[in-house]
Amino acid sequence: MQIYLQRLKIYLDTCCYSRPYDEKRQPQIFREVSAIEVILGYLQIRQWHWITSEVIVFEVNRNPNLTQREDIKKLLRNAHQYVQEVLSMSVRESREASMEEDRCEDIELRALLAKIFQHKGGKGDYSTDRHAWVDSLDLDTILKGIQELRDTEQND
Repeated sequence: MQIYLQRLKIYLDTCCYSRPYDEKRQPQIFREVSAIEVILGYLQIRQWHWITSEVIVFEVNRNPNLTQREDIKKLLRNAHQYVQEVLSMSVRESREASMEEDRCEDIELRALLAKIFQHKGGKGDYSTDRHAWVDSLDLDTILKGIQELRDTEQND
């Protein structure tokens, strides 16, 4: 009996990408950073399929910490797909895209992950801080921001 094992599709919230910049002396944050490091390691070696979305990019662009924002934007460029692509792809197309990605090795991604997880100056709690600048947004503002991102990408 042949068993078909589909690679896991992983979608991370912006809190996951920002967690390594938080105060790691808090036990819960330390455990979460460790878990995220393992997950990103599997994504880096392409054992899992990494999915992101325009909503994540929109939220990252609103992060007031410039260093964090730029690192995470670089990191997201290495994701395999946006959610919309996954929803519209057939199983065959998805498998072919995954096989093509598996042939690639990204040294820049390794260096970026090493930089992010060696970050020592952590302070605060991103999940808590995020609520101060994201929860006040309404759906129209978010959709407008996503459309602006699309327009910017098309002009580049």
